Amino acid sequence: EPKEVTEEQHSEFYKFVANAHDEPLSRIHFRADAPLEIKALFYIPSFHGEKYGMGRMESGVSLYSRKVLIESHCPDVLPEWC
Repeated sequence: EPKEVTEEQHSEFYKFVANAHDEPLSRIHFRADAPLEIKALFYIPSFHGEKYGMGRMESGVSLYSRKVLIESHCPDVLPEWC
């Protein structure tokens, strides 16, 4: 349940998954049951890597199902940033 996860647990998980050292700017964590059961967790990074000379990053998010990576950097979920 989203309400059972603490801020510290979210921060640790974000740093592990994103291989980041900063805190996330924001997050979206929700659950829906109709007609399919969906659990979603979406982190928004606190900095834009391209701004700081890190080069263009590949857009997309990683999709997991029951802790199994389905697709890494799926380009169809998010629009390409300008």
